Order: sequence, then structure tokens, then C-alpha cells
Amino acid sequence: MEDKEIQLEESQLLIDAKSRTIVIKLYEKDGERNLALTGSPELMAAAGMEIAGIELPLIMPHDTMLEIGRALGGVLYKVCIYDLVDGKLRARLHMLTSEGEERTVEMNVSTALALALKGEMFLTTYESVFEKDMDVRQRKIDWFDLDESFVLGMLNSAPDAYYEQCSPDDLKRYLDKAVESEDYMLAARLRELMKKREEGGGTPRRKDAKE
Repeated sequence: MEDKEIQLEESQLLIDAKSRTIVIKLYEKDGERNLALTGSPELMAAAGMEIAGIELPLIMPHDTMLEIGRALGGVLYKVCIYDLVDGKLRARLHMLTSEGEERTVEMNVSTALALALKGEMFLTTYESVFEKDMDVRQRKIDWFDLDESFVLGMLNSAPDAYYEQCSPDDLKRYLDKAVESEDYMLAARLRELMKKREEGGGTPRRKDAKE
């Protein structure tokens, strides 16, 4: 049976409180399933900044790859997360050469994600990858397993772009934590963001029930 290729559309940036690492969830287009990506802090941070729309004052590896591909006359059009081996996702970059021939390059999955987002490429996976990754769909992120100072530091340093993709329930949890800890500046910031959302200034990417 042919392995169905599935387009991935939405992404969500999270923090895994237990391991203190960045987690990026990629959702299938018009569906509920997701893949959770983890990796080295540096590479995951680069992908996370692309999701958040934050421009870094540095030239990152995926920036260089994109410029090299364009300079050589190639068209970089798709990143495919094609397999899950020993708990690690594997990705390929697909491109067309100036002669119209297709080429693929094996890549670190977090770098490939950053490249896809930077270059506005298609991002896909296969049905078989979702089947191998059933347990990841049940992943839950709990900020409050950590000590209070770490939690508040993370909440204060998170950009508005992070909060814009959070569900209303998560925003309420963060606000309650800020008030409980008497961090009134953070509480005021969260209330303002919640107010803007209620007035139509932003909507969550996904509800908690879909995580």
C-alpha cells in the first residue's frame, strides 16, 4: 500500500518543563494529529524564532543553506519529515536544480524546519510517521513542575508571539501564576494580551484538546 504524504500546516512553540527544552508541534493540515520535535537547544531555538517571527541579528545555518541554494539557481520547495527511527524524526530537503532535476538532501529535522519556515516551503510527512509516533500525540507540557523563579523567568522572557499562539486556558493559568506570585507587571502584560485577543487582535492556533 502506498504511504500517503500529508501536508503539515500549523506549528506551535512550547517549553517542556520537565526537561527544560523547546518542543515544537507540527499539525497536519485540516486534522488533529501532530508531531512533536525536539533537538539540541541551539537548533530548536533557531526553529522556534522562525515560528515566532523573530529576526535574529545573526546568520544561522539555515539562512546560509537557503542563500546557497538560491545562488546556485536551485528552487528549494519542500521539506519532508519522512521517517521516525529510534525515537528521532528524519527529514529531507527537496529541491529542483537549474536544469530541472530533483535532488534531495538529508538534514537535521530542526534545521530543516527552520529552513522550510524561512523559505516558505511546503512541509510534509507520511502516514507511517504518524503511526510510529502515537505516544507523542499524548504529550502534555506542564510549566509548573519547576521551581517558581524559573517559571516566572520563562514567562517574563517569552515574546508576545508565543502568547498569541497559546490557548485561552493556558493564558489563564499563566495569569493566575503571575498573580499568585505577586508579579504584577507580568499579570498586567497578560491581561492586556488577553484583552486584545477578546477584541479580535489575535486567536490561538490550537485548543488544548488538540495538543
